[in-house]
Amino acid sequence: MNTNAVNSWSKYKSWQSVTPPSRPANWQLKICRDVLLTKPKTSKVAVLGSTIEFRDLLAELGFEQVYIFERNKEFYDYITPFSQNKLHEHLILGNWLDTLKTYTNNFDVVLSDLTSGNIPYIYRDTFYSNISTTLTTTGLYIDRLLTKPKPFINLHTLIEKYTTLPVTNKTINSFNCEVLFCSTFLDNEEHIVDTTRFYDYLLSLNVQRISEFVIACYEITPRDCIWWYNQNWEVEKQQYTSFFDVIDVFDEPKDSEYYGRVKLLISEKRR
Repeated sequence: MNTNAVNSWSKYKSWQSVTPPSRPANWQLKICRDVLLTKPKTSKVAVLGSTIEFRDLLAELGFEQVYIFERNKEFYDYITPFSQNKLHEHLILGNWLDTLKTYTNNFDVVLSDLTSGNIPYIYRDTFYSNISTTLTTTGLYIDRLLTKPKPFINLHTLIEKYTTLPVTNKTINSFNCEVLFCSTFLDNEEHIVDTTRFYDYLLSLNVQRISEFVIACYEITPRDCIWWYNQNWEVEKQQYTSFFDVIDVFDEPKDSEYYGRVKLLISEKRR
């Protein structure tokens, strides 16, 4: 497996500058809370990655059988002090394709936020299969998924847009979402986000304001990162529903940069 996706998370050193929709928002956490409140506090819950919002929510609700599946210990150590609560967790360190399959019929809930983009498309079936295998017969998988149900946003339109905007934390985060993860940059054969390639092209335009956004964006999404996002939804759906029965679907709010491009899914294992 390409290690770039694993190693990229160690590059994050300014997570406090990252805002939704690149991390869970209140509307998403409310849905997770409502589902978790239907489960006994003795339930076993898995979190894919070190998403601190999920971990805080689980601690707040009193869950103590919490398993954090993390592939990058450096990022886990960096993000954990951001917690607002005393955490009761088991850290499972290693590649998800290896670690998840050892927890058959184990978890009542698995929480995930945009994790599939860390997995190359050729391993996506294995990833979903492993998650499904970890669920109990009544277990639920809550996952936010970035797909391509709408056409990519024209890159040159975005360049014109951001050339006229001030560089603030809000506009930097919007630039990050729209330009790197939603634009025609993604209209490539691999359907990957390659931050170094994207940034270098933007810098080569020699547009001062765009260059300022790029440099500022290094704090949000560093260079030398690769993600497998924006596979066509019909393809992703076929893979997804091979292993899960989707119970409910929620769209991103209309004021989100990911509106029409992200789905929050609540699923159970396919029987």
